Amino acid sequence: MDIIASVDSTERFKLLSRLYRYNTEFLTLLTAMKHVGEQEKGTGYNPLSGTLNEAKKNAKHTPASYESDSLKLHYLEAMIQTFDDATILFVVSPAWNGKDMKSLEPAKRLCDKYKISFIDYSNSPKYVHQDKYYTDVLHLNNRGADEFTKDIITILKDIQ
Repeated sequence: MDIIASVDSTERFKLLSRLYRYNTEFLTLLTAMKHVGEQEKGTGYNPLSGTLNEAKKNAKHTPASYESDSLKLHYLEAMIQTFDDATILFVVSPAWNGKDMKSLEPAKRLCDKYKISFIDYSNSPKYVHQDKYYTDVLHLNNRGADEFTKDIITILKDIQ
């Protein structure tokens, strides 16, 4: 709770409202509100359905100039320090358009500092612009999630 309170005094209410999972996309939020409770069956992973279409591809997701959040980096580092000798992997999931490497640099530097494996699928040719794997430009569909899970399992087996 100290971490949550230090971010913003209203943060705990935001977390309770479950609004974060909709990435502040108003249309997505309204659609999800229509189906409240349908995915909350306590079964764990709930796959996203659908495939990417032209309208979803053309939606603008252009980030503004990027500045790292020093508070988030501070808590990421504090979390890393609590794991002692545990094996940690930092995995960046795929994105339809790929990701600007500049936004990943602060996390990569922390991983380098603590000798943590940094596994970046954000610009993997296997996933970038592969419509069959996405429900929208930011989220894998069930097929994409299955494929990505297989990739991660392969990496985990190699570490063992």
